[in-house]
Amino acid sequence: MSDGKKNERSLYKYTALIFLFALLIIIVAFFGQSHLESAMVTSDQTEQETSGIADRAAALSEENLRLSSEKATLEEENSSLKAAAEEASADSAFLNRKLAAYETVMDAVSLYISGDTAGAASLAASADTSLLSPSALSIYNMITAEQ
Repeated sequence: MSDGKKNERSLYKYTALIFLFALLIIIVAFFGQSHLESAMVTSDQTEQETSGIADRAAALSEENLRLSSEKATLEEENSSLKAAAEEASADSAFLNRKLAAYETVMDAVSLYISGDTAGAASLAASADTSLLSPSALSIYNMITAEQ
């Protein structure tokens, strides 16, 4: 009987060992399942965040294209305005020289009328005659001819 009891003990040991191993597998499976579910939730969140990032990147790309075209338009407008400003500045300088020539002739006329013909001729000679109109040029010629 001792052989039978040994076999029974052995059988109980193996049964207990199998039961413990099965219990260990169940515990590992439970925690593994919990970890797997939390990893899947994290994966879903990561996927949603990636989708959100992709949407934001697309929106930023569209805005970048819009701003680039707006920048090009503004640069063209800026260059045309600079050209217009330079042209206006050149016109202003020309008109200032022309005004100075007319003022010189008018001052010479004032001196001529007051009787100082020599001073009027001297002052009129300093005027730029290329800027005078034909009528102003005839007045200039009249003042300078009397010198």
